[in-house]
Amino acid sequence: GLPSPQQHGPGIGLIKWFFYPGFTPASGGLLHEDDLADERARFDLHTWLGSVGVQTHPGALRVSLFCYAQPALAGWLARWQERPTQLLVAPGPAAEQVAVLLGGNARPGSVLRRDKLHAHLLPWLRHADFDRLLWACDLNHVRGEDSLVRALWSAKPFVWQLYPQAGGAQATKLDAFLAMYLQGAEPNLARGLRQQFHQWNTASAAPPEPGPALATWQAHAQARASSIEAEQELQGDLASRLYRFVIAKR
Repeated sequence: GLPSPQQHGPGIGLIKWFFYPGFTPASGGLLHEDDLADERARFDLHTWLGSVGVQTHPGALRVSLFCYAQPALAGWLARWQERPTQLLVAPGPAAEQVAVLLGGNARPGSVLRRDKLHAHLLPWLRHADFDRLLWACDLNHVRGEDSLVRALWSAKPFVWQLYPQAGGAQATKLDAFLAMYLQGAEPNLARGLRQQFHQWNTASAAPPEPGPALATWQAHAQARASSIEAEQELQGDLASRLYRFVIAKR
């Protein structure tokens, strides 16, 4: 909402206004469709997984992977190999790195195996199907800002990879996010989640420390999704706030 008077160029004399998405009342809010909760409630796990060529393995942990170049990935793959795990891998950098580390082809539809890990290389997905990918998994790995918001709305456990910035500036952003997201978490859970997020954002290829129990993590993810959704409903989502802002500045 801050003004930026234009001093040069074709817009000289005009005022440009900053409007950024965010979590607080002082920000522009978050994108959130009115029918998102209903869509999530109607989601059919087995039908959707079949539509992308994935068969469920009873008792296996389902994990999604959408990442930038990820030095920590080798260690996490080693951890997932220790228990039955289905890794659902997005095309692009995620699939390319998994193929190199597991010694296979990055072609969509491929299934790469090592010990107890099955890595399913997914086709390109529509935006709505990215949400369904998150709903289908027990644990999600997302990157950047847009998929972070979709992971929040999924109400599932997730780990966020930030885009690396000069001077390690992303670490400050991560800590600011965690301070907000871990509100209400009991100390052991907060400590475990903070460790998971920071390990995913380091260059270490060592296997990560075991994360919190998924049931406890899931309960927190559900609680925070509900509370953040309530805040957005009270304050208005991004589209509502932007509309009000434009009307006020006309």
